[in-house]
Amino acid sequence: MSRAAAFFDLDKTLMAGSSGMQFARVATSQGIVSRRQLASWAAEHLRYRLRGTTDERTVEVLKIARELITGVPAKSISRMEPEVMAAILPRVFPQMLAEVHAHQDAGRPAFIVSAAGNDIVESLARVLGMDGGIGTRYEVDAEGRFTGRLDGPFVYGPGKVEAMEAFAAQHDIDLAASYAYSDSLSDLPMLRGTERDREPGVILAEIRALVAEGVTEVTLLGQNVNSYGVGFGDRLAFGKLLRACGEIEGLERVRFTSPHPKDFTDDVIDAMAQTPNVMPQLHMPLQSGSDKVLKDMRRSYRQSKYLGIIERVRAAMPEAAITTDIIVGFPGETEEDFLETMKVVEKARFSGAFTFQYSKRPGTPAAVLVDQVPRDVVQERYERLVTLADDIAWQENKKLVGSTVELMVAEGEGRKDSETHRSSGRARDNRLVHFAAVDEFGQPVDVRPGDMVEVDLTYAAPHHLVADGAVRSVRRTPAGDAWEARTREPAPGVLLGLPTVGAPAPLPAATGGCSTE
Repeated sequence: MSRAAAFFDLDKTLMAGSSGMQFARVATSQGIVSRRQLASWAAEHLRYRLRGTTDERTVEVLKIARELITGVPAKSISRMEPEVMAAILPRVFPQMLAEVHAHQDAGRPAFIVSAAGNDIVESLARVLGMDGGIGTRYEVDAEGRFTGRLDGPFVYGPGKVEAMEAFAAQHDIDLAASYAYSDSLSDLPMLRGTERDREPGVILAEIRALVAEGVTEVTLLGQNVNSYGVGFGDRLAFGKLLRACGEIEGLERVRFTSPHPKDFTDDVIDAMAQTPNVMPQLHMPLQSGSDKVLKDMRRSYRQSKYLGIIERVRAAMPEAAITTDIIVGFPGETEEDFLETMKVVEKARFSGAFTFQYSKRPGTPAAVLVDQVPRDVVQERYERLVTLADDIAWQENKKLVGSTVELMVAEGEGRKDSETHRSSGRARDNRLVHFAAVDEFGQPVDVRPGDMVEVDLTYAAPHHLVADGAVRSVRRTPAGDAWEARTREPAPGVLLGLPTVGAPAPLPAATGGCSTE
């Protein structure tokens, strides 16, 4: 029986942003290494990451910088004694090692992934009590310095997944259920590179600046927002960021997209439920309800994990609106696999589902799979899924008819507003509501995009709700003020005119006055 494993990227742990700074502070303050030695390792590591660049000028600059910093020949970080790393890691990254031990206690092996040599990785894994690791063989010169030529598994770039897959096959590991996540559908890593974490202070400062200009709603965006903080060594950083957003005065609403089930933790659910301006809304892609298809997609979660997250979110926020993404017809999908997806849709009770038919995306692993599903089968399954998803969304919306909701008035959300004489807005759970902007006497009420209104819901459709009664209240907001200032017609100025090129136009014929005849 295959085992799921946890892979820990040692190089990212040691040298990513503030984590590297924390490593340096602990290592030098406790006398484990000297500042000169650490600077030498860091400089050589930077050169190592260039992976044998042919840019001689860059290499020469790094060489000079290394000599200026250290005054001695450099020692590659890949040659750092395992005992030194083992002495530093538990003090700098106790949470990482706690996770290692937790996985091992649960019967899941833990492995190191690093660009260091195989011998170094093997030795370090042994010192740290891990189950093994993936390293690389590389060529060095007579002085022990990296020459830029690699021989063997290479764990950066496209080769990383292949090296892990070969390693997993050798050790009977279920890679799709491990932390070594690589989505077979996605080409984002190839187009944009790996994820990078912005500092929380920078994000919060940017939000405060936007609020000062009249913004009242922000969306925190990332390819996988739940992995935020890994780059600087804090796996609870995203929940903390949500709570910090709750302390920004004038920020009415906060939402985020898209989380990934593999990293979704209860601290984020608690932060959502306990922070008043975080919207009770969650968009979490499902892609498929079949464990087999999820494995083929290299998605690292399974149906039970996904539904467990939904249950915990609803326990903390019964009013939460949950939406998702689903793909039909992934290569190898059988009718039984598709029915598993339908089962999850029925259980999850999504308020909306963005459904897609699988199509080949050049450059992705899925594009070369041979077991493609016939187009007519994909179309038929797609239509069944859309019918079910829409019916459930309609049932969930009908439950809200008769309730009072607060809307943030939107601009351009209602395509038929001019025909129906309605305005549109978003409820706190992000549901779209079309409403009649009138008072109890049927007279128009002045509402601007960005203002907040309270309305009573009178009608439900699968993808929107309607409130045709009187507006209960209107609260003017800085966002509405900003919209009004932006759309206000400019005051007329004095037009001086511009000179023309060429001969001037003839003057009009004179009328009246004295005749020259």
